[in-house]
Amino acid sequence: MKKQIAVIGVILLFVTLCFSGCELLEEKPDYITVTCSAQITSYMLDKYNLLISERPSGLLIRVDFVKDGGERSTFTCTSDSLGIAWTRTTSFKLYKEQPIQAIMTVQGGVLDFYPKEPVQYKTLTWDYVDAAADFGGSYSWKPVFFVNLYNSTNSTNL
Repeated sequence: MKKQIAVIGVILLFVTLCFSGCELLEEKPDYITVTCSAQITSYMLDKYNLLISERPSGLLIRVDFVKDGGERSTFTCTSDSLGIAWTRTTSFKLYKEQPIQAIMTVQGGVLDFYPKEPVQYKTLTWDYVDAAADFGGSYSWKPVFFVNLYNSTNSTNL
């Protein structure tokens, strides 16, 4: 009888060891996917800082999205008849404590109108993304830039 119990014990031990295996726990990603695109709205002002009804169509703009650590996406776009330009969309895997910076650079001007601030910056912080999305999730960032073009001549009319 003792032999039968020993044999059954060995068989149960063998079956337990052979068929138990380890369960693979699905690991949650340690990043949040951030999609980025920008909108740039431009206006024309005269020498008195008064808004001119005409909008700067054809204004060339470059936008760089730079993730901490050097990953970069660069887009060029041109303002439409309403003075608005949009970039295409890019995405980054944002890891803990990494910010993303958007750098908007106006490339020249329109007629005799040029930007007072040709370069502008916007930053998306990790804290902001972390509060809005969980690891493995996604977040959409669309910074909006405003460009004021000033008349470089003395005339107030176009």
